[in-house]
Amino acid sequence: MAEAEKVSDEVRRRRWNWIGHVLRREPSDDCAVALGWTPEGRRKRGRPKTTWRRMVEIERNGAGWSSWNAARRAASDRKRWKQGVQALCASWRGEN
Repeated sequence: MAEAEKVSDEVRRRRWNWIGHVLRREPSDDCAVALGWTPEGRRKRGRPKTTWRRMVEIERNGAGWSSWNAARRAASDRKRWKQGVQALCASWRGEN
């Protein structure tokens, strides 16, 4: 079971590294647009409301970045972003 926790930590770390990469791109880039895109309409009845974006936004808020613009400012400094991602991963594992 401990191995599964390590895999989930690795997935989170890579996800946030990728998000930092996307946030450093031009705002008109397709990836950057997709990160902030909201689909029209509603989901069908019975569909879970948890989406990838909502999950990432919850993690983002927990990291202290209240908006994508705040995260974008943090990502502009790669060294600071890496330290933030490492701190996030440590907090998910319950380390100090």
